[in-house]
Amino acid sequence: LELEKNEPQGIVWEHVGVSESQLTWNLVKAVFWMSVTVVIWVVVLYLPYEFWMRSFSFANGDEPGEMAEIIFIGLVVGAQIGLFVTANILAHHAGFIYEDNHQSAYILLYNGALIVNLVFDLCLTAFLGYNQMVGRGVHTADGRLLGDLPNLQQIFESYPMQKAIGSQLKKYCWPATFFIPFSVEPLLAIWLPWHLGKLFIRSHPHLVGRKAERVMVLPVIEQGRFADLIFNSILVCCVPFFAPAYIHKLFGFLIFSHLYIYAFDHVRVLRNITRFHFSSNVCNIQGQQLFSIPCGLLAAALVFKYNQMKGDPHKLGSGPLQGPVLWQVLAGVFFGHIVIHLLCLKYIVPLFCLTDRPPETRPYSECAKQMPASWFSVNPVHCLRSKYIYNHSPPQTYYVIGKEHLAEKNESIGAYFETEPAELEDYSKTSLF
Repeated sequence: LELEKNEPQGIVWEHVGVSESQLTWNLVKAVFWMSVTVVIWVVVLYLPYEFWMRSFSFANGDEPGEMAEIIFIGLVVGAQIGLFVTANILAHHAGFIYEDNHQSAYILLYNGALIVNLVFDLCLTAFLGYNQMVGRGVHTADGRLLGDLPNLQQIFESYPMQKAIGSQLKKYCWPATFFIPFSVEPLLAIWLPWHLGKLFIRSHPHLVGRKAERVMVLPVIEQGRFADLIFNSILVCCVPFFAPAYIHKLFGFLIFSHLYIYAFDHVRVLRNITRFHFSSNVCNIQGQQLFSIPCGLLAAALVFKYNQMKGDPHKLGSGPLQGPVLWQVLAGVFFGHIVIHLLCLKYIVPLFCLTDRPPETRPYSECAKQMPASWFSVNPVHCLRSKYIYNHSPPQTYYVIGKEHLAEKNESIGAYFETEPAELEDYSKTSLF
């Protein structure tokens, strides 16, 4: 016998026959299609937007209006929704046997795609903005033309480039990423499906019983929220590189956004989901590991700003670290922190955890009386065999959420659970008081 870290509710029976080689190949294809999705979004949608923005001279009133910002927010929100849907579909079709592993793969695919998409967007903004400002003859604070700066460090530290990339990053953070996707989530993910389902059932009288229940069923809460919070943290930790003037404002927006997400998820768990079951701590551990990325970015940003502060305030790129050495040190700090972060999670954090509980001494027959979902009741093939091949009486009842009271007890086949149906609501009471 081997210790099983997952629970029966977390198994995906349709993927039980997927081999390790098939799973690996499916993950390779998932990474490929996520990359294709990011490239298509950048080339087909974001690149034309950037070229349109660079068509304005930003002189004598020739500037884009509010519509440009609305279009940008729509592009960012649309990209995040598209990547979310794509990552979820690809993670599901990868063939993981357990739902927690599917969620783990989704978090990695979604976060990876968002990070690559962010890098593409900022690089494209920097490249097109630099060429535009060079063409317009923009000067730096010390009077030199932007096009005359000799190296990447001076170009990157110049005020025009910091402003161009920083203002774009600010719009990317707020409200496009920190607020709008989460503000519409109650409407699009909860109310709209419920309302459409209600209208659908009302207009189709033949939908009764189990069919009607499946139309109106509430969603199951997932662990993909890790991906949203991690990416928000990555975004805000990029701000010190480009837009230090926005640090306090964007960190305030981040805190507000996460408080809103916490409150929304709290209400959703209590009122608007079918069930709440996590079989293992795979996603929790992975989330802690992925948070090493924003922490590493913040450490690198501190080194970058400290290097600027130690230099001549009237000269660009005059810090102790210059040229390729600066970028090498920043990369070393970033990846070095990630390594230390992961090592601490692996070896130091467990020292402060609670000790393992002793093995359960109660027999299976006692535990199974309290839990309707067992490895027998969640297996549809086993339930069919029990009824049509072995002719058990009563047969093993298939586990359905909300139908636990229909389970029939038969100790001879390992079916120990039984319960009374829940008390029905009295709809004749119209008053809440």
